[in-house]
Amino acid sequence: MYLYPVWVRLWHTLNAVLIIILIITGISMQFTGEDMKFLVGFEKAVRWHNLSATILTLSFIFFVTGNLVT
Repeated sequence: MYLYPVWVRLWHTLNAVLIIILIITGISMQFTGEDMKFLVGFEKAVRWHNLSATILTLSFIFFVTGNLVT
């Protein structure tokens, strides 16, 4: 049975968590009004969304580099 290297499995898990955060914060930004908070407040959702997107981008760069090196 072939198992992927640990770094690939950790990368995949990180991507899954970041995508879930992006979905939740994106829905929160879409459906947050002045009088209601859907899941997270708008300002907090924007911060988390931008941070998650940045980490996801860096993660992809790491993945491509890791595949080129190994």
